[in-house]
Amino acid sequence: MASGIEAWLFGYAGTKLANGVLERLRGDKLTVDLRRATEKWAAQLPDHVALASIYALFPDAIADDELAERPALMRLRFDLRQSNVPTDEVWHEALLEQWRFVRANARDPDDFFQLPEAEASRHLSALAVKWHTVCSQHEALFRATTISLLRELLARGDGGGAPEEDVQKVLTADQKALLRCVYQHRGLCRIAAARGEYECLWAPGVVCDMQWGWERTPEECRRSGKAPGDRRDRLRWIYVVKDLTEAGLFEAQAKGYYALTEQGWRVAHDLGDASTPH
Repeated sequence: MASGIEAWLFGYAGTKLANGVLERLRGDKLTVDLRRATEKWAAQLPDHVALASIYALFPDAIADDELAERPALMRLRFDLRQSNVPTDEVWHEALLEQWRFVRANARDPDDFFQLPEAEASRHLSALAVKWHTVCSQHEALFRATTISLLRELLARGDGGGAPEEDVQKVLTADQKALLRCVYQHRGLCRIAAARGEYECLWAPGVVCDMQWGWERTPEECRRSGKAPGDRRDRLRWIYVVKDLTEAGLFEAQAKGYYALTEQGWRVAHDLGDASTPH
């Protein structure tokens, strides 16, 4: 079974995700940089709290369905899979939770795990800041990692069982919302710009297409006196479309349209009917 930072962070997308995915993540720039930051942090620890190996912090691969007693790690994985950069507080809570687990369960833990909790917490806080810094510098890699996991699952057709549940665990809430929406309306959405605005996602509705995120140009704001809108929200939904396209669930068509592929129809169908918040 795979172990280390990659397995601890990303776990398994359900219980059937092959170890090969985690092996490939070991070469991902994000996880490489996180590992280097951890090694640098460990090298700077005082002698009396030396950590023989950074992997003592990550002794096991923990599957998603084993996280009931690991709420901090669950929150961390949720942020990663939503393509959000976890805060240093989220990192710290997950690291401290893991420290407590190793302290309570390891037969012969390193000195680091025998420190008073307050002292260990201070050291882990410094590591959390380093990890947050690394992730902030590589924000786009979160999306790339999520898509890598999703494409691996979608490509599996080896008789190991239908991957629907695994796929749904990897899809973000935004991706599910858009898939459900387009499934209900001819399988199409569009990225286009209204007059005086930048490109945004137009998702189908009962009466007409609706903007999911919008932003006016500076010239239009000056002319109309209206608010500029929200760039992050506008780009958020554009990235959802682009990521689903890269994963093979959408395909680009003429005039900015995106259509569900055959695989996209199947995944959207398996999601079932639900509201589509945005």
